[in-house]
Amino acid sequence: MEILQGNLILIGVIAFHYFDKIKTEDQILFTDTRRNYRFIGEIIETFSDSKVDPISCLTHCLAAKKTCKSINVNEKLGKCELLGQSKLMDDHLKMKSDEGWIYYGPGETPRNYEKCQRGEEGPKFCCPKEKTGKNCGETVWEKQNIKEICFKNKGNNPGRFSLQRKGRILAFKLEYVTGFVTFRKTNEHTYWGWQLQENAAPSALSENALTILIKKSKRGITIAPSNKLINNLYYTIPGYLHNSKELILDIRGGSYDGDKGEELRIWYVEDFYDKHEYDNSGEICTNIYVKYQK
Repeated sequence: MEILQGNLILIGVIAFHYFDKIKTEDQILFTDTRRNYRFIGEIIETFSDSKVDPISCLTHCLAAKKTCKSINVNEKLGKCELLGQSKLMDDHLKMKSDEGWIYYGPGETPRNYEKCQRGEEGPKFCCPKEKTGKNCGETVWEKQNIKEICFKNKGNNPGRFSLQRKGRILAFKLEYVTGFVTFRKTNEHTYWGWQLQENAAPSALSENALTILIKKSKRGITIAPSNKLINNLYYTIPGYLHNSKELILDIRGGSYDGDKGEELRIWYVEDFYDKHEYDNSGEICTNIYVKYQK
């Protein structure tokens, strides 16, 4: 994979000069450049022109109101692809070997993006996924699993994972990967629970029953969530639906001191308590992340 550092600096400087002239605050500097590679991300817009080159493509990217995160350019085909993702921020997406294409995207340095927060050191910037702190040097969420963790809502079938290091845990994050379950209350496919009211509007966030527990063992203490169970069956968390793509669970008691290699389990409430599970079905697979106290 060829890195074109000389080209990048030239493109970055020209792009900055061009937009300084029209007095825009939008700036982009791509320091990750790969010849004969095409990033397979979400294409938000394509431009076709015999005069397409990296600079004109960057110009289109800058004009895209911060929705453009990287670009693919093919001068021979006259193609410019504006991408809503980048290899830095979405590393799980593939980089395809493709003759004639060049990928330009952000490198490891913090950059300006939509919905960014002002850092402690002052400038507004975004860090790569799962990073935070000065110069993006701290990890927010640390992934605990290598293979996907799968579990069911009946038959004593929790998901099991081991902590990757010792430390004080502040929260867990479950990231949905695949599958679904159903409960007796509804035939709707769901991930974490069910909707309490039939025909409830999607905006009725408080009406979504969540039923995920993280425990030390079958008889061990409940580590998460911090929420109290309603009718010993479910809880609600404002902002989370039964089919949200991720679920963040605070620690009961504020924190939990975990040991490296310690096995924890992810349960559905009904399966854990062996209650009302006879007509449950399905299985989901997730990734699990831990937020440690710094």
